[in-house]
Amino acid sequence: MQKQTDILRKERKKLLKQLDKLGNIKKGTVPQTIAIQFIEECAYWYGHPSGGPVHAPNHSRNIKSTDDRNWQIDFGANTFLVGNAISKCQKTIQNLLNNISLQKIKKNTLVELRKELLENIAGSVSNYGRQYRTYPVSKGHMIFGTQSIYTNDFITLLLRIVPVDSFILKYLSEKEIKKNDERVKRLFQKIIDRTRINVLPKDYNYFLNELKQLDPNFNIKATSFKKFGKLIAFFVKNEKLRVEQINRTQQVVFLNKTRRQLSKPGKKAYKNLCQATSLDKQIEYAVSTLVAANSVLMSDYHEQNDAQSCFSALCRAIFFNGYPVNQFQKHLFRIFSLNFQIISGESVNKRDIEDIISTTQNILEMAGILTP
Repeated sequence: MQKQTDILRKERKKLLKQLDKLGNIKKGTVPQTIAIQFIEECAYWYGHPSGGPVHAPNHSRNIKSTDDRNWQIDFGANTFLVGNAISKCQKTIQNLLNNISLQKIKKNTLVELRKELLENIAGSVSNYGRQYRTYPVSKGHMIFGTQSIYTNDFITLLLRIVPVDSFILKYLSEKEIKKNDERVKRLFQKIIDRTRINVLPKDYNYFLNELKQLDPNFNIKATSFKKFGKLIAFFVKNEKLRVEQINRTQQVVFLNKTRRQLSKPGKKAYKNLCQATSLDKQIEYAVSTLVAANSVLMSDYHEQNDAQSCFSALCRAIFFNGYPVNQFQKHLFRIFSLNFQIISGESVNKRDIEDIISTTQNILEMAGILTP
């Protein structure tokens, strides 16, 4: 225990020295290069015509100050006091390091630190010289008309210069890390459960962003996984995901096809499909069978209040599960031709009806749905 305490003190001293890179704490001054670096990192064109926030590092050219204490950048009537934000964050980290001990490092230590850093940033905006107590933050952005400051990037850069987050995480107990592991696995499973297959494949960033939406304080370093790729690998190993390399640098993620039971309406429709073969009249028999087949597919591939044909349902079954179209072509063409025969009044025999049933079963089977 004493040895670990000595190591902590040594690392704390090193971090306090790194803190000086941000400026002189006693004088409250911040070098121009540091102020520019922060604006380059976190300035965005929020109302970009592309529809989403676009990184705008050139805003750093608009930084101004009368001295090293008051670096600031104007956004219309509002002014972001970047030097003030850096100095306040610097003092917050200093206070944490000066008072930290093994006993005081808890699971919420990092959460509380990030919360205070955010308050420092949001409290560094003025309007015609009058400083806000706290400026509104929406999804991490302090929005000034069509421009914004992304607080998440500000904090990320801060902790890159002074990696106090890694320091805290290093001394979290194994018990806390296990708790974090279980939590991140539950959150990630929730993302898998609610992600519709037709929005895939996606790259790792999709899942990372979804995770941050569920838990803004999520930090992979607080888990035994340490890297997000290892979390993905865990779910691949457990056959919840599959990953494909599309080029030398990019991988995409698919949901693994999972076999599930038909829904209750699906089971009822499937029963009707099987019973349709007992009808006597040929056309009525064929039409009833096709309608029943349609009902089975629609019940499990049909969105509420969204009228879809049987063929749309078939296509959804294909694309929702990431299958190449050529694997389903023979089934689709057979259903198309049978439908045409029935509509045009052509003769339909028992073999055709059996084809409808077997085709429906094939589609459901390939889509990972167990038939009764």
